[in-house]
This record gives sequence, C-alpha cells and structure tokens, in this order.
Amino acid sequence: MASELIEKVRSISGKNIYSCYQCGMCSASCPMAPFMDLLPHQVIRLLQLGNPDVVKVKSIWVCVSCMTCTDRCPRRVDPG
Repeated sequence: MASELIEKVRSISGKNIYSCYQCGMCSASCPMAPFMDLLPHQVIRLLQLGNPDVVKVKSIWVCVSCMTCTDRCPRRVDPG
C-alpha cells in the first residue's frame, strides 16, 4: 500500500519525494502556512513514510499554488 501511494505520487508529479531532507524551507516561506493543519514539509514526510492518511490532510486545499515553496526548495521537490 505505501509503495503504491509513493509510486502514484511519483508518476503524477514526476518528482522524487525522497529527495526532500526536511529542511523546512518550503514551510518557512509558505504564506498560507498559518492556516494549514500540516506544514508542507510535514505533508512530504507523510508521503515519504507512505502514510495513507496524507489524503485526509486539509493543507492541500489551503495551498494557493503561489509556488514559493518550489522556488525555495534546495532539492527541487516541488511541494506545491
């Protein structure tokens, strides 16, 4: 189940979520972070762990797709 979720994310996004080393730059730069239940780097961590509850996180609906997280990510994981 976990590997299926990770592979699905990889196939849709084209990104390797394991590149993220949890520096928190995405979360620190996100203008919507105060309104999220989990910060962007925490969502990525749940994905890395293959936690199926990640689909219940409200943060993905709060994101305004400003792409600041992507611009600031040193690993180009593209959380947004």
